[in-house]
Amino acid sequence: MFIHTCYRHGHIFFKEEWQCSCVVNNVLGNKTIAGAIGDWYFDRNCFQQIDTCDVPRKCTSTLDFDAFNRKCIELNK
Repeated sequence: MFIHTCYRHGHIFFKEEWQCSCVVNNVLGNKTIAGAIGDWYFDRNCFQQIDTCDVPRKCTSTLDFDAFNRKCIELNK
C-alpha cells in the first residue's frame, strides 16, 4: 500500500508516470511508487506506508502537465 498526498493522483495508471514520483522526490518510507508496487507485485516485500502529512509534500512543480510528463518519461528511460 502506498498512500500519499500528491496532486498527481492519476499518475499510477501508466508505468511511465508512476515512475515519475522520482521527478518531484515524492517518496514514502524511502520508496517511490514504482519501487513499492514492484516489491508488492513480485512478493519481495510487504510495503505498507501512509503519508500522514496534512498538505501536499514534495509534489509541486512549476512545469505544466505535458512538460511534467515528458520529463518523467525522459528520466525513466
